[in-house]
Amino acid sequence: LVPGRALEVVLKPSETDTLRLVGYYGPSANTRSGEKDAILKAVFEARTDSTYYFGDWNALTEIGCTTSESPRLDPILTKWVKEKGLVDPWRHVHPEKYGFTTVTKTQNGTTLSRLDRLYLPHSALGTVNSMRVKPFPGFDHMPLNVDLDTARDDHRTTWKMNTSVLE
Repeated sequence: LVPGRALEVVLKPSETDTLRLVGYYGPSANTRSGEKDAILKAVFEARTDSTYYFGDWNALTEIGCTTSESPRLDPILTKWVKEKGLVDPWRHVHPEKYGFTTVTKTQNGTTLSRLDRLYLPHSALGTVNSMRVKPFPGFDHMPLNVDLDTARDDHRTTWKMNTSVLE
């Protein structure tokens, strides 16, 4: 996909199903916007309804993702996520929790942020069984543990038999 930035893994859990996992390592905040937009275009352009994106985005898409007093939201990532119809399942599984994954020590103290996230199509929200941030002492990022059940089909329809054929 993007050398040094993204890795794609394609899984075939069955003959008819395909699950694409795209792992991403975002450029730093001081990367030129045109360069970042090109990187994200390459990451998102092959999107299907079975693509899940995860990784260190190095970007904020909402104010509640950091304890920083002067958060800078990333309009480029926000644009791509919205344009592609993706959602952050953390907000659905834990609407009241911040889920910080990054600890940054600064001169003014410690800043907590949620830079590590999973994005998936809205239709795939039902595949998320659980999510949690696992403390990882000694590192600046904490792993995001996600339990998925991709075999679960939340789009099932109910079939009803016409009982008059039994009479």
